[in-house]
Amino acid sequence: MAMSFDELIRSIVGVPILLALFGCFARCYHKILKRGYYWYWGALVGWPVSLVAGFSIAFVAADSTVADDKFMLIGSVASCVIASFLPALFPVRTKRRAGQRRRLWKLAQNVAFGVAAICGTGCILRGALHPDDRKGTGLFAEGTLLALLFAWVIGTRAKWGRNLEDELDKDARPPVLYLREFGDEPRPFVIEGIRHPPHPALAAIPGMLTTSNLRFEDYLTEAIESSLGPLIALGNPDDYFAPRGAAREYVGDTDWRGRFQQLAARAQVILLSPGSSDPLRWELDQILRSGIVTKLFVVLGPFTFHCAPHDSPWTAAAGRWIERFTGISKAYKPLDWERFRNSMAEIGYQVLNEPPIPPTIITFDSHARSIVLNGTFRTPEEYVRAIQARRVL
Repeated sequence: MAMSFDELIRSIVGVPILLALFGCFARCYHKILKRGYYWYWGALVGWPVSLVAGFSIAFVAADSTVADDKFMLIGSVASCVIASFLPALFPVRTKRRAGQRRRLWKLAQNVAFGVAAICGTGCILRGALHPDDRKGTGLFAEGTLLALLFAWVIGTRAKWGRNLEDELDKDARPPVLYLREFGDEPRPFVIEGIRHPPHPALAAIPGMLTTSNLRFEDYLTEAIESSLGPLIALGNPDDYFAPRGAAREYVGDTDWRGRFQQLAARAQVILLSPGSSDPLRWELDQILRSGIVTKLFVVLGPFTFHCAPHDSPWTAAAGRWIERFTGISKAYKPLDWERFRNSMAEIGYQVLNEPPIPPTIITFDSHARSIVLNGTFRTPEEYVRAIQARRVL
């Protein structure tokens, strides 16, 4: 039996409805985890409560004359809204999350494969037992595809991160320790295709510059590891996927200070992306107290004190909407040199009063006095060669 035009339209519309449900549930799950709860609270509370409450609302609002497709639409929309706002009911917990991430995401991937298998089996049985019911078979098929897509995304994303101990076991060279404020990890280090910050008049023209932002780790990891040693870092406790770049270790609140001291003592070089958060200040103070201040290098990219080129109005509006919806902000804020200099001075470092002209590298002598390294720093290799030459002295 051929599918009518009306049925075809409803089948096509069903795909974005399912994607909206998937997106809202993912946001709910992510937000609950961000508030400091373990993964099972997000899985057991976020999704089932949203679904049950949403379709309960649809059941109460609907009567017997409402068609099944409208009932599904009302229930789906209500579930999306509830999933979006449900995390606000969870009070924020300050517990630092650590470890078990690989097992968590492997479990989530296995669940997704299980859902895909169930939906695939349902699709085959529905098609065999009810060959005329194209709608029911299509829903099972869509569920199968979405579950497989979810499993593939999890598997691909989980492979980005590297484990610190694994990298140290594979590479016998002393590591390079990377320090930064966790909130500054998305900060652009360079903008691909642009060597220096553009003139403000050019940057203000929407769509004038089509570029790609590269973070510190995106830009320098390969050059550092080919010439110096494995790039390592302590991980952000908010991570449930380790980012690309440095190999990370996730340590709990009671252990991270001791672990940092071990890694700093073992490192041949300590690279700093400027910041003034309390944990970063403590780390810099420990470096000074331990007498290893000559290992420290402050690396400044060409856009450290400038804003990146403007996106088009449509892109900027979409970005703001995504940030509000997901709670993940990628806003780029230029470095406040005065604040950084004052923070360093309070610890005991002597940093330049005036901000240097980036790109550049600043290191320190044994008395914590700053030294600006010379160089053009047009490639990642030039940054690494300057650091390597200073370490040899």
